[in-house]
Amino acid sequence: MIDPVIELNNVSFSYNGNTVLQKIGLTVYHNDFLVMIGPNGGGKTTLLKLILGLLPPDSGTVKVFGETPAKNRYRLGYVPQNIPANKGFPVSVLDVALMGRLGHKTSMRQYTKADKAVVQKAMETVDIWEYKNERIDNLSGGQRQRVYIARALAAEPEVLLLDEPTASIDMEGQAKIYKILKNLNTEMTIIVVSHDYALTLGYAKTVAHINKTMHVHEALDFTPEMFLKLENSSLKDICPIELIKEYLQIKATAESGTDHV
Repeated sequence: MIDPVIELNNVSFSYNGNTVLQKIGLTVYHNDFLVMIGPNGGGKTTLLKLILGLLPPDSGTVKVFGETPAKNRYRLGYVPQNIPANKGFPVSVLDVALMGRLGHKTSMRQYTKADKAVVQKAMETVDIWEYKNERIDNLSGGQRQRVYIARALAAEPEVLLLDEPTASIDMEGQAKIYKILKNLNTEMTIIVVSHDYALTLGYAKTVAHINKTMHVHEALDFTPEMFLKLENSSLKDICPIELIKEYLQIKATAESGTDHV
């Protein structure tokens, strides 16, 4: 049997006595493309931080490649939400991407040729190498986000975690990022937190709906139009994947009945 890369067993977490996540169970395998959806405040970002070992669970266990997150954090790449660009700090795109190699450096040594080659490959993967000498704050939102993905890839992770990677980015930029993630998924596991249901679920292999508790489903084959109708529903606290399943069952029953008329 294939061992999971991420495993959460009966995990609960609270902030100042307020329960954020309750009895979460999750198993993620190599080359999965997991999309986490759910309402704001439902615990999606907190769950990422538990996987990364940035937060300890109140109860339950979190394992990364069979061990504690601290022992295998170097095997994870992370793109957090809303990374600000300091307009007063003249840092280049290449400098930002090189930061992904810091975990591979000893205390004072310079970046090696091997480091720079890894970073160049990461930047070429996300189609940002041509901007290497630009200041990071001169780029568009979509371009900056690809730089941050390159920085995460520079650490040579086996699992890439992204928190709302296309927030405040135009549709063209969003589509480009998800095509990049789809290509990366051929060689690594992808975990994405997103509200862009109509776009992200077209790439998902597994979907987790999180609202304090979790419901995990295999991705379904549906059109973006179908999901937009569900997204605009007032039933925000009901798992949209369950709603889709119900919709498809009704649709299949109706079509079957039509065939017999």
